[in-house]
Order: sequence, then C-alpha cells, then structure tokens
Amino acid sequence: MFVEEADPASLEAWKVNIAAHKFGMSLLQPDASCAAITQKINAFLAERDML
Repeated sequence: MFVEEADPASLEAWKVNIAAHKFGMSLLQPDASCAAITQKINAFLAERDML
C-alpha cells in the first residue's frame, strides 16, 4: 500500500479504519440487524470525521 512509510494522515485513517472494523465485529450477533450495525459504524466514523 505504501512504499517505505505512510504519512501521518494516512496512518491515522488506517488506525480509524481498523478500529471501525473491530467495533463492527463486536456488534455482530445472531439477532443483530445489518441496518442497525451500519448506523452504529457510520456514527463511529462520523465522530472521527471519517464519513
């Protein structure tokens, strides 16, 4: 993805993306609504100015 090192903004975006992924995984349950999970992940990203 990067040659050598990532710039600080790209690294921060990557960290937020990983955190969003982990958050989304924590929301997965047999009775969970995909729409509700998406709303929560979108809110998570919006709070971090990434949406």
